[in-house]
Amino acid sequence: MAGPQKNFYLLLEISLDPPEHDSKAIEKAIKKKQAQWSREQMLGSSEAQLYLGLLPEIRRALADPD
Repeated sequence: MAGPQKNFYLLLEISLDPPEHDSKAIEKAIKKKQAQWSREQMLGSSEAQLYLGLLPEIRRALADPD
């Protein structure tokens, strides 16, 4: 596994080796990070705003089992 998908696992702080495949666990991690990033965005974090914008791509990438 390489590229952005690997980074998404790290960004969400979920298992990369072996990769997490449980869709409920992935969605739980996404929701947790989304709440964190929303709080950080309200404090002016441009990085949090970037991550929130990536959520659709993160969901697509991690939904693909390959």
